[in-house]
Amino acid sequence: MGDIAVEELFVLVNKVGVHHASVVIAPHDPRLQPLDGFADNLPRWAVELYADISREFAKYPKQDI
Repeated sequence: MGDIAVEELFVLVNKVGVHHASVVIAPHDPRLQPLDGFADNLPRWAVELYADISREFAKYPKQDI
């Protein structure tokens, strides 16, 4: 994500209000490819973080791109 995308995100969150926005940053969409494919090489905190990220993404329907 570059500067332009981050600025757009900032403007959108400002328009709707911080309390009405949720931002989840992940290396890729875990609904398309699990984040746990390399869990053996990660520290425990990272495995737990990726599980949290996956749960957040699961709240939203997958859209065809």
